[in-house]
Amino acid sequence: MFHGLSNIELAKLLGKLDKLQLASGDTLFEQGDHGESMYLNEKGKIEFYSQKNDARQPLAFLMEGDSLGEMALITGEARSSTAVAAEHSDLVAVEDHDIFHRDLRIGRIY
Repeated sequence: MFHGLSNIELAKLLGKLDKLQLASGDTLFEQGDHGESMYLNEKGKIEFYSQKNDARQPLAFLMEGDSLGEMALITGEARSSTAVAAEHSDLVAVEDHDIFHRDLRIGRIY
């Protein structure tokens, strides 16, 4: 994902990362929330689902090594689904919209 960044840029990004631990059943974010972070799943499994008419519709599971929530940094739109830990999960949060957006725009992320 960050293959185009220099060592200096990677060091700046690393200084802006936060580690999170979620227990099974913990909600990371809910559908409709304003998103200011994306996450890298280091360990565990995250379930995505949407709510429609009081019904929970499963969408996907994300596993170790997957990223999630990046659309909030790219588009600034509300979260399109709810993310819940399906098991104990260790995540890294990227919360700097400016760095992410600038590097995405010039093609150095993804």
